[in-house]
Amino acid sequence: MHWLADASLWSVKEGAIFNGINIPVAAIATFLFGFKFLDAIGLILLLEATGLMLAGGAMEMGAAASTKRLASIFEGKRMEWSRKEYNDAQRRGAVFTITGVLLLAESLLMAVLV
Repeated sequence: MHWLADASLWSVKEGAIFNGINIPVAAIATFLFGFKFLDAIGLILLLEATGLMLAGGAMEMGAAASTKRLASIFEGKRMEWSRKEYNDAQRRGAVFTITGVLLLAESLLMAVLV
């Protein structure tokens, strides 16, 4: 299986876990703070999507050649860059980014339907 298909499958599983956690949190927010349930879950999804996409992008960018070069200039020591390390970081970051996109799409769908 291609690595992107693997990342997508893991992202769907991760999104299901996030939704399983979000529902009780939104219910608690509804009872404690008087929010509407769908508003609370939509906001939670939007915040999680933002964090996941930023984390995925940072994972990929942290292993990029330009970032490694910039870090070596600031730290004063030579940092080696390898294509394998970059590809591994890209694969790890893709899971977070795809999950963020799925949660964002779910949040937008809820906003349209409500």
